[in-house]
Amino acid sequence: MKTIMLLISGLFLVSSLAAQPCPIITIHNETVDGTDYYFDVLIENAADADTDLLLGISDFVFDFDPALFDSPCISQITGFCGLLPASATGNHVFTTQLSFESSLITTVHNSEIRLNLNGLLVTDIVSLENRIARVDASAYRLGRFKVTGFQGETIGDVGLHLKKAPDAVSSFFTKITTIQKGGYFLHQFVPICDTPESELVGIEELEEGADSPTNWAIFPNPTTDKITVMIDDFDPKTVEIYSINGRLVSTLVSSDSRIEINTSQWSSGTYFAKYKDTVIRFLKVE
Repeated sequence: MKTIMLLISGLFLVSSLAAQPCPIITIHNETVDGTDYYFDVLIENAADADTDLLLGISDFVFDFDPALFDSPCISQITGFCGLLPASATGNHVFTTQLSFESSLITTVHNSEIRLNLNGLLVTDIVSLENRIARVDASAYRLGRFKVTGFQGETIGDVGLHLKKAPDAVSSFFTKITTIQKGGYFLHQFVPICDTPESELVGIEELEEGADSPTNWAIFPNPTTDKITVMIDDFDPKTVEIYSINGRLVSTLVSSDSRIEINTSQWSSGTYFAKYKDTVIRFLKVE
């Protein structure tokens, strides 16, 4: 087995060809409130990965269009981290989430949004299982973030997307490590799986699903600045919003039965909200 080891700040960073996880990083719940732009970052492990991800020292880097912002500053909205401790039996969810929130540094640099995760101290198997987040094939929210100074017309103009490789302008790019258990607790770099791009959904498919579902509803319809989604379901919910041309506009992940969506920055026209296999058509007007 070929292994490359780097010593950084007293921690071993390992690049190895051994069995390893393959994280997928996605952006969800993009909304605008006045001049504040919000987004969530979710992380999951590929279903066919060799092993789960034990999230260690990592850099999450996103490109965006800074011309749409006036002196942008980024901050983390506390209380939205959804990471869970590595041990399936550990009762330290709050401690794990608080630790990850407090160790995350957020900055804006030129056309990049940087989320630097310093990583948590691991000294023994107990601290690993009770404080370090395990990421499997489910999606976990790293956090919710706010960028101030938005001056654009629509959310889609921001162009926020994951930066997976360096370019001529910056050497910063997304780097994820997993913690390897052994005689030492090593931080191992892992490859990042391709982030699924938004695929176009056929209008025929959306039209066929628009059959007035009985367990959820949207109001007001038509809407001007926001819609409320009410779902009679206790399970975690994922609602997808599509434009008239079938492009995915937003994905909402929530455990609440009432979900509010800011539509003030959306273009006027017909939209489709999809929940499970059912669809509701609604109209956005000025």
